[in-house]
Amino acid sequence: MKAGDFVWNVYHAVLRFGTIIDMSKRDDGWTYCSVFWYEDDKYINAIKWKNMMRNANEHKLFYRVDELQPVDCRRVIEAAKCHNDITAGLKSG
Repeated sequence: MKAGDFVWNVYHAVLRFGTIIDMSKRDDGWTYCSVFWYEDDKYINAIKWKNMMRNANEHKLFYRVDELQPVDCRRVIEAAKCHNDITAGLKSG
């Protein structure tokens, strides 16, 4: 992966999409990424709830590369088209 890659991550069943902004290798040997997340309200609300329940103030800014997966945009678009075709058939039939 590299800066500019489109990635996904799942946090407690919340599917997140974002773009890697920066990457750096740390002393622990892992590469960490900062990510700009899109339409991330569900995640933000989940973290607010978790912090309220735990009386904490946690917010993750960097993600190990093994926590991120690259998005195959072409595959996502094709899957969405298939979904639309199936649901259109269900609605008309």
